[in-house]
Amino acid sequence: MGPDYYKPGNTPCLIYSFVVNSSNRIEIYTVGFLALMRYLISCHGIELKARVWLISYGFVIAPILALYLFPLVTRDANPLPSQLICVPFLKPKPETFVLSVINPFIFIIPCWISTYCYFVIGIKAYKKLNLMRNEAVATNDTFLIKAIKKQKLNLIFQLVVVFTVFNFCFMPVYVTIILRITRGYKRSPIADAIMSELIEVSRSIDPIITLIFQPELNHEFKVFLTKLKANIKSFIKKLFK
Repeated sequence: MGPDYYKPGNTPCLIYSFVVNSSNRIEIYTVGFLALMRYLISCHGIELKARVWLISYGFVIAPILALYLFPLVTRDANPLPSQLICVPFLKPKPETFVLSVINPFIFIIPCWISTYCYFVIGIKAYKKLNLMRNEAVATNDTFLIKAIKKQKLNLIFQLVVVFTVFNFCFMPVYVTIILRITRGYKRSPIADAIMSELIEVSRSIDPIITLIFQPELNHEFKVFLTKLKANIKSFIKKLFK
């Protein structure tokens, strides 16, 4: 890459700005949409047809694509002072100032939605584990009590990971974008590099969270297996008495 590769308004800069910025926003909105789906299904019993979910997802993604297609069409993309990445709305014109204000909230909204939904699901699962623990204590089932304690610790760990990924990784990015708009703050090259890596780390973990974090299913299935093992163990003991 030559020195003019990231020249303001240059084609490589425009393409990089559109592809990178739109793809990472679409990814976190996809994760947020899936989190909201699971929240509505597991906490409120709202189950819709697949077509309705897909249409709703399309309505969520379309404005994001439009938002980042606009600077591609108007050739409004500039490299950061570090020259590491190109971004849109870095030097907003009066007609694009509103879009530059919306830009950081494109990060904030899905991060907070995902955090809220997963925490509500996790708290609901934790309460169910408490009820199961009370039943196990009442029957003096030590085997089941240990299994439930392990599930609780696992659930707490997952919630900590969720909070870290959706807040710690993205918060510096949208906070510095807001500071840039309000106070003209400029990130240092090191800060640019760190924040770019934080986003990539989060993007790599997001799909794993979506697949693994299923306390509304996970804990019930494991407790069912635990109870089944305990019943089999009890049955075997009775046979040999």
